[in-house]
Amino acid sequence: MIVPVTQSAVAPVDPKAAKVARDFEALFIGQLLHAAHAAKLADDPLAGNDTSFRDLGDRQLAQSLAAAAPLGVAKLLAGRPK
Repeated sequence: MIVPVTQSAVAPVDPKAAKVARDFEALFIGQLLHAAHAAKLADDPLAGNDTSFRDLGDRQLAQSLAAAAPLGVAKLLAGRPK
């Protein structure tokens, strides 16, 4: 029998652990973005040979996505159920 987890049954999460989990999720999203760019399904007419600005943009996008629309990896790592 599956018993639903109530809020009172969940132990409080350490804020440092939650931050590390969010940072890991951002790193994970960044790796997904990097893999998507590496796939290069079509030529980008606006892209140059220097990818440093794209990498910086991807890193910031990954941080923003992890904070605003998380995939749930951070919750799993921090030990919090949905």
